[in-house]
Amino acid sequence: MTEGRLTRRRVLTAVGTGLATAVAGCGYQPGGGEFDWHHATGRSNVPGPMRTADDRWFSDGSHVAHVRNRSGRTFTQNGFGEVDDAALTLRDSSGDRVWSGSTPAQYVGVPAVSDGDAYFQLEDDRIVSIAYETDGGEDGSSTGSNTDIGSSSGTSNSSNSNSNSNNSSSESSTETPIRWEITWDGPELALRTARSGIDSSLLVGTHSDGLVCFDTDTGELRFEQTLADLGGRTGDDGTNSTTDDDTDVLLSATAITTDDLWVLTASNPDSGYDPALVCLDSDGTVQSSSTHPRFRDVVAVGESALVALDGSDEHVPEVRGIAPDGEQQFTVPLTETAEMGGVTLRPVSASASASDTARVYCRAGDVLTAVDAASGDLAWRRDDYAFRGTLVADADGVYGWGVGPSMNSCGLVAITAEGESWWSVRPLEEVSCRDDLLLADDRLVVVADDGLYGLYKGPGRRYTLVS
Repeated sequence: MTEGRLTRRRVLTAVGTGLATAVAGCGYQPGGGEFDWHHATGRSNVPGPMRTADDRWFSDGSHVAHVRNRSGRTFTQNGFGEVDDAALTLRDSSGDRVWSGSTPAQYVGVPAVSDGDAYFQLEDDRIVSIAYETDGGEDGSSTGSNTDIGSSSGTSNSSNSNSNSNNSSSESSTETPIRWEITWDGPELALRTARSGIDSSLLVGTHSDGLVCFDTDTGELRFEQTLADLGGRTGDDGTNSTTDDDTDVLLSATAITTDDLWVLTASNPDSGYDPALVCLDSDGTVQSSSTHPRFRDVVAVGESALVALDGSDEHVPEVRGIAPDGEQQFTVPLTETAEMGGVTLRPVSASASASDTARVYCRAGDVLTAVDAASGDLAWRRDDYAFRGTLVADADGVYGWGVGPSMNSCGLVAITAEGESWWSVRPLEEVSCRDDLLLADDRLVVVADDGLYGLYKGPGRRYTLVS
């Protein structure tokens, strides 16, 4: 950043607290998308050998989790020391660090973070589970490890924020107690648990040739499956068949329910394979399997699956509800125009109540459709937004980067759960429409190049400099 340059965030940081205090007596409420806090965290401000390219970000609906590998000599609570591990840090919706810890070795593959537990495949041929605790004690402090992992310099626009209280330039090599560990000398895995709010004991690891499933409580191996066994070749009679031939079956998506795992494989026209949707129980037994050339995406709702189908020359894109036994429960057309492809599904986040988690947002081109998955009813449809990137959603609405009504450039937009235009703002100067967007309770968190930006999720009367 050019020295002396006056950016919008610097202005907000300088005047935010005083401005909030000045208007507090006027019934001030921050607007939707308005800047709240910023934390410089991640590799961009980590010096020397501590710099890493393995930063990953997760949200459990209430917190934002940051995972990164560390290697090198750094200053710890006990003085200078060598570290070679993976650091996990959690922040709440106010930007405050509420828990931090580390693994005994660096991670490989993709870790998983959900509902108080984190799972890592380590480079020393182990898979480990660690538990994190974010509930405060009687004094409001975290009951978990709160060592300083990663440099953090926080600024806040909230008059009552404590974001700066966690600032420190030190790194900690404190090793977090392991809940369980198992030996794993197989391929690198992309680990995944059920969406937060779904009570499931399935930990799924996917790789290029198949998947494995472990028990989240013990680490016990439940089952293994190859994609060649799951991918279905369409026979002459249109039924699903399997083959022992080597094929290039690719995994497209997985969705985890309480007791089942839904697996969607990608198509391989050269080998005569259509996308296959397979439901496996917790022991790996196939409950049902079906193929369709237009299968695109899948999410779990209750014990059923919602599968998206792309449009074709003759068909509009649609979403179908499928029971574990393969019975089709309903079909909802997503647009009135054929040929639209690239359909993606976004269920509401875990922080929503159980009665709200059946809402799924379906995006086909520039058409966004809300489907109440429990009933199969179309709630509403909007075609006047052009979204970019991945949407996030909760019980109050759906949020994302894009261009909405009365906008001439990309910004952050929100639509209510009832389908009404809610709010839209231009992004801060340090933020772009390519940055990842996460939900943490009543804040939207943007993962930018120079750290995290916390933005208010809900709208109100606007008295600040944010447009």
